[in-house]
Amino acid sequence: MMTSCLNTLGICVENLDPMQLLDSTTILPQEISSRVRKKINAVRNIVMLYEKSKHVKPTTIKGPKDIYNLLKKDFDSLNHEELRVVFLNTGNSVISTQKMFSGGLDSIVIDNRMIVKEALLKSATGVIIAHNHPSGNCMPSSSDIQQTQALAKALNFLQISLVDHLIIADDSYFSFADEKTTRLTPKKHQGR
Repeated sequence: MMTSCLNTLGICVENLDPMQLLDSTTILPQEISSRVRKKINAVRNIVMLYEKSKHVKPTTIKGPKDIYNLLKKDFDSLNHEELRVVFLNTGNSVISTQKMFSGGLDSIVIDNRMIVKEALLKSATGVIIAHNHPSGNCMPSSSDIQQTQALAKALNFLQISLVDHLIIADDSYFSFADEKTTRLTPKKHQGR
């Protein structure tokens, strides 16, 4: 089977052991052309990346700084607001991260039903949302607070917790959980 897969890629191995060819420690025979060598090396790299990915430990979220480090690059150089959702399992390990909404220069509308649907499909027990403020001011607006409260309520109804909502602006962030702005449940906002 491996021989036919390599032949499909244009790598003719004839009487060579294909598993040995894919082992990166094996020195390729001199009679293999440079074109075939390049293809074999490309397949070796794919195999190596695949093997590494099987042993990668999922990212565990311990606090807002972990969320910021996970998502900061996604928001770099955006001139409009976007919302990312991180779905977590019971151990707060990341199941997946997904861009869910894109907004304007200074606002974004969150459809709670879509977030809840994705959380259920992924069997998530926790959700983190994060969005950017291109203005550079990471303080939440009254709309941010209201949308966070509404999402927390919708998720809570299904026994899924809203772990945090981060607002990322330039090199800073605001964490609803850290600042206990809403405790992720409805409370009066204390402005700064």
